Amino acid sequence: MKVTATQRGYYGGHLRQPGDEFVLGDAKADFSKLWMKKSRAIREESSPDEYSAVHKGGGSWDVVGPDGEVAENGTAMKRASAMALAEELNGEGD
Repeated sequence: MKVTATQRGYYGGHLRQPGDEFVLGDAKADFSKLWMKKSRAIREESSPDEYSAVHKGGGSWDVVGPDGEVAENGTAMKRASAMALAEELNGEGD
């Protein structure tokens, strides 16, 4: 799940500032309504039934599947790497 920090908070080894967007590893266990709100993911051009690169904030990107879950080995990547992995998972890499 993609969230936005509404206050300062610590998650994923980083101090998050208000306005920072990031993806939770386990939405049910990790979500805190005290300092987070759900946000819409920024997806690179893809259809909702494909893997896509999702910007987490800063220079970090995740590869997210159609179910909204982060793909295995698809977290905290540079944009170009995330785009390449999404294409590979969608069968477009060859």
